[in-house]
Amino acid sequence: MKKNLTHNSIILGKTIKWWLEESDFLGPFEKYIASRIVFNNFIKHKDRVMDLGCANGFLLYSLLQFHPSRFIPFGVDINHKRITWARRLLPEFSLNLFCQNIFSCEWYHNHFDVVIAPWDRTYGFPSIIKKYKDRYPLTKILFYLYDDDYTMFEKMENQIKEFFPKSLKLGEIQVEKLVKLVCIL
Repeated sequence: MKKNLTHNSIILGKTIKWWLEESDFLGPFEKYIASRIVFNNFIKHKDRVMDLGCANGFLLYSLLQFHPSRFIPFGVDINHKRITWARRLLPEFSLNLFCQNIFSCEWYHNHFDVVIAPWDRTYGFPSIIKKYKDRYPLTKILFYLYDDDYTMFEKMENQIKEFFPKSLKLGEIQVEKLVKLVCIL
C-alpha cells in the first residue's frame, strides 16, 4: 500500500489539494506530511487505531503510507459522502469505516490501542473520549489541533488538564505553528 505521496499526487482521480480540503486540513501539503510522520511516533505495529471524525479517510491513508510497519485503521464519521470516499481510499479496511454519530455508534464498545481525535469542545469530543478512556485506561489518546494561533494551543492545553487531570501526558509535539499533537496515556 505504501506510495510516494507528493503535492502532485493524484489518488482515485483527485488531487492532493482536494483530499486535504475534504479532510478539513487547510495548510500546505508539506506541513500535513510532517505532522503525519509525528503521529506515527505514537502508533505501534498491529495497533488498532480509531480516527474519530475520519472524514474522507486521508489521515488514516497517509499514516499508513509513512508508518514503518502495519497497523489496523478504523474510522467513524457522520457524513455518508466522506465515508464513501474513505472506503474507496482504503478498500481493504472498508469494513472498519463507519458512517455513524460518534455518540451513538458501535466504536465505543470496542477496544482500540490508539484513538485519534481533533480537539474541539464544541462537538463534545473530549467528553465522549473521557468516558472511553475511563472504560479502556490503556488506550492512548492523540488529540490534535490545526491552528496558527498559539493562544488556541494554550487553550487546548488548559482544557486537556481540565478533562484529564490524572492522566499522564506521554508526549506533546508542535509542527511549526500549524499542528499541535498531545498524546495522553
